[in-house]
Amino acid sequence: MCGYASSEEIAPFRLTGVDGEVYVRFFADEYVNELTGVETSRREGTTTEEGFDITLHSYIYHPNFFRLDFGGGLTFLQHNYESNTVDESNDNEFVNLHARAYILEKKYYPLMLYYDRHSSSTSYAVQDRMVLTREKYGLNFKLRRPLLPALVQFDLSHSKTDGDNLQRITDETTDRASI
Repeated sequence: MCGYASSEEIAPFRLTGVDGEVYVRFFADEYVNELTGVETSRREGTTTEEGFDITLHSYIYHPNFFRLDFGGGLTFLQHNYESNTVDESNDNEFVNLHARAYILEKKYYPLMLYYDRHSSSTSYAVQDRMVLTREKYGLNFKLRRPLLPALVQFDLSHSKTDGDNLQRITDETTDRASI
C-alpha cells in the first residue's frame, strides 16, 4: 500500500493522458387537445443539448505524491417552443469545469480535493424548460491502518444549484460535513 512504484518516473510535471466525451441529447414534448376529433390546440417543445468535455491527467513530482485531473468543456442548448399563438426559441452556451487533486494517494493519510461545475437542461412541462447550473467543491481525507485501528474518513463539501425560467426559480445551497 505504501510501497514505491518503480515504473513511474519522477518529474516536475508530467501529462499522463487525455480523454474526452462528445454528447448530443434531444428532448421533445408535444401536447395536443382535441374536441370530437378536431384539434383545438397544440403545444410542442424541443431541446437539443450538444457538448464536449476534455480531461487532462497529470502528476507533479510523482503520481503517488500529487496526481491531478482537470478539464472542461462547452454545452450548447437550443430550445424551441411552438403553439397556436407563440413561436419562440432560445440558444445558450455554458462552460463546464472540473478538477480533482489526489495528494499522497497511496499513503495512510490520502487527501482528495475536487471542484465541479456543469450546466444542463431539465423539463417540467412542454413549455417549462429550465437550465440548471450545479457547482460543487470539497475535500475527502482518510486515516488508514496502521495510524488508527479502523478507517476514518472525513468529507467536507459545498454544493450550489441555480436555475430559473418564467415559472420557477431554483437556488439551493448545501454544506456537508461527515466523519
